[in-house]
Amino acid sequence: MYMQLPQQIPDVTVGRAANAPHYEYMTTFGKRTTELPIDHELWREGKDEFDTAFRAEDEAFKRYRDSELTDPLKAADEERDKLYASLRDTIKAYAKFPIAETAQHAEA
Repeated sequence: MYMQLPQQIPDVTVGRAANAPHYEYMTTFGKRTTELPIDHELWREGKDEFDTAFRAEDEAFKRYRDSELTDPLKAADEERDKLYASLRDTIKAYAKFPIAETAQHAEA
């Protein structure tokens, strides 16, 4: 017996999907089509066209994600992390300091 769902999706359109879901769909589609054991000339031609188009889209997406601020932001993040680590180590050192008045400042 066939049970009809209350709502059916007539077709899947990825053209209106947001960038990340569209990219994920295309990546998954590309992987799955590579795994299929189909040896037919039309299939190979279509797969080659898809791969070429997806590589072009992938390059465009990479340029979109990267900006001129990426490298300076990464450097600033690394510098901030080093400063926080130094501060944390300094506080730990104060907590172990043999003079009680100095050690109590680590708790504050």
